[in-house]
Amino acid sequence: MQTVNEAPAAPANQNRRVQSQQAGSAAAPSRAAANVAPRQSVAPASSTIPVSRPIPAAPQIPDGLPTRASETDIHTVIPAAAQLNGDLTIEESIVLRCVVRGNVTQEGDHQVVLTETGGIHGTLRAHTAVIGGTVEGDVFADRVVVLETGIVHGNIEYVTLAMKEGATVNGLLTRTVPNVLDTSEGASVFSAAAAPILHSVPMAEQERVA
Repeated sequence: MQTVNEAPAAPANQNRRVQSQQAGSAAAPSRAAANVAPRQSVAPASSTIPVSRPIPAAPQIPDGLPTRASETDIHTVIPAAAQLNGDLTIEESIVLRCVVRGNVTQEGDHQVVLTETGGIHGTLRAHTAVIGGTVEGDVFADRVVVLETGIVHGNIEYVTLAMKEGATVNGLLTRTVPNVLDTSEGASVFSAAAAPILHSVPMAEQERVA
């Protein structure tokens, strides 16, 4: 009696399972790779962003200054390092950043600008006086502007006056009114006030007085 050794069926089935698992594990990365979308390289934006250049600011004029071309066109500036001893007479607009020990007289339709570092030890006469420093004396001008740093130890005679908050004036303020009457035909300003007042007297009163 011969004994036939038959191979068990279980190992064959296990081999098939192992092969199928290996095939499945080999196919899994390919499916995962297929599911991943390809990356797209994003190039940096080449469009240039316009850079706004700063616009140069217009020259600032203190509040109250006149806007006439003849008054704002300043050609003479005396620096703070200078010091003038004596009277100064000028026929154009001027900026004084220094100390003047004397009278300052400006002739014409112009202005005198006294900055915070400037000072006048004397009388200031000008068409327009812009005071940002110290004036030790009287001021005579058609238009007077006293800035917040301005100090006046004296009287001010003006037609129009502007004072900023913080300005200091130790003196009398006298407003002068320009003559607006037309005197070209010989008319007098005080002719009406100087004319005598006449009253009519009845004839009966005249006879009684006689």
